[in-house]
Amino acid sequence: MKSTKPYRHIDWNNEESDFQETRPLETIALANKLRKSLEEDASFPARKLFSLVRHSDEEIRTLALDLIEYQNDPSAIPPLLEAAADEDIGLAVAAAERLRYFRNPEAERHLIAGLRHASLAVRLAALAALRERRSPSAVEPLVTLLGDVRVEIRREVVATLASYHRDDLLLALRSAVRDGDPTVRRIAVESLEDFDGSRVFGDLLIAFADENWKVRRAAARALGRFPSQATAFALRSSLDDPAWQVVAETLGSLARISASVDRTILTQLHHEIPEVRLAAITAIGQSNDPLFVPYLGALLNDGDEAVKKSARLAIVRLTAIQNETNSL
Repeated sequence: MKSTKPYRHIDWNNEESDFQETRPLETIALANKLRKSLEEDASFPARKLFSLVRHSDEEIRTLALDLIEYQNDPSAIPPLLEAAADEDIGLAVAAAERLRYFRNPEAERHLIAGLRHASLAVRLAALAALRERRSPSAVEPLVTLLGDVRVEIRREVVATLASYHRDDLLLALRSAVRDGDPTVRRIAVESLEDFDGSRVFGDLLIAFADENWKVRRAAARALGRFPSQATAFALRSSLDDPAWQVVAETLGSLARISASVDRTILTQLHHEIPEVRLAAITAIGQSNDPLFVPYLGALLNDGDEAVKKSARLAIVRLTAIQNETNSL
């Protein structure tokens, strides 16, 4: 039976509670029996617990889930996955929370089997549980799912594989950069930040030319992890991107790699979007070159308060560097 009650704490022992007057006696008796099993470390039939997970009474559901967790029986994984995919958000969250505590190989076998379930929601619940474990035995089934027809599955698979932080998964993650779904591509690009730049630079350049601006922004951010002349050239070449979010992220990466300031960066001081002007100020400030103070001075009358403040601080910093240099 599908519950419509939200999960919340209720003091069932409070004699003044309205629930004491409306709950059937058999429900109260069942709750007492479940509670006693928990308190006395007594076993309770697993099949019965599985059926009680969807009981109409909130305390029964909670106690059943608590007992399933406590008994740590791997056979509980399939019904827990079903519950974690339930339309009742409270039940789904509670069941997913219990899945975290099953840490034996048999439990992992059930979770991996859940990846092949007919229900998309169950498959996603299994993926969520496997991501926390990062089990070596799950790698091969996960890589296979990179070709799944369901985009929701591919998104979760890429995120799960990325969480392993393993060099032998780089090829799989690189292939995801070319996926047909922009979210899959973005997640894959973000994962490449953890690898050696020489191995992923080409993939990041491909992503930097992606049709989706979120993928391009992720590529701009990732490139900022790998300082080199080639990186600086690639970043500068994209400062005319039509998406201001990409331009701002590109400027941030240029600042992180301490790229020299040129006309392409100075031009962004006049960008119509304040966030871009702020990023340009940061890039210029990171150059440590006092020659650019006059360019920043023009922003002291900017219409955006954050831009004015950032320009003022950058001028103070670069002027101090100049004074220190002159005193040597």
